[in-house]
Amino acid sequence: MAGQAVLVAAAAAAAALALALTVLPMAVHGLVLTVLTGSMDPAIPPGSVVVDRPVRPELIRVGDVVTFHSGRSPGGGEQLVTHRVVAVQHTASSLTFTTKGDANRVDDPGRRAASDVRGLVWFHLPQIGLWRQRLLSRAGAMVVGGLALGVWGARTLAWALRPGGDTERDSGDGPGRAVRDRRGLPLHGAVDWDGGA
Repeated sequence: MAGQAVLVAAAAAAAALALALTVLPMAVHGLVLTVLTGSMDPAIPPGSVVVDRPVRPELIRVGDVVTFHSGRSPGGGEQLVTHRVVAVQHTASSLTFTTKGDANRVDDPGRRAASDVRGLVWFHLPQIGLWRQRLLSRAGAMVVGGLALGVWGARTLAWALRPGGDTERDSGDGPGRAVRDRRGLPLHGAVDWDGGA
């Protein structure tokens, strides 16, 4: 019973985490990102998952933490950076932001155009990003699949070996008689089958 309660609690925690990292961001058209560096430490430590939600650029204020486009990554994808806004420059023709990582000594080079902002940090979950990255990898998928198969196998074996699982009495005639041990008790799931002859 205690083991079952632990499994239910773990399943509930996994469901809540999945909700926080998939359904909520999708509902607000947000982003889920893993923080890879310590530039926002200690507010957002490396290995955290950051969940962003869209924001109209004119609503961004000094002190907000935003995610913005910062060129291309070495792999060719979009490079995104999550840093704090330290200045807002608003002119008649443009809106730009100066950003800085909390742990960095100097501001990020250049200004960020409003069109580069991908979202405002809604919330973050420390250390979850490391696990997320591992689970999203090919090896992680294999481990999760193996664990699921192992749990299924263990539950099936425990069910098959449970005491008192086979209460059918041996009628003594015809195929399908229950096989009995030396004490005369039926063996779980074992049937003496003569092929119907």
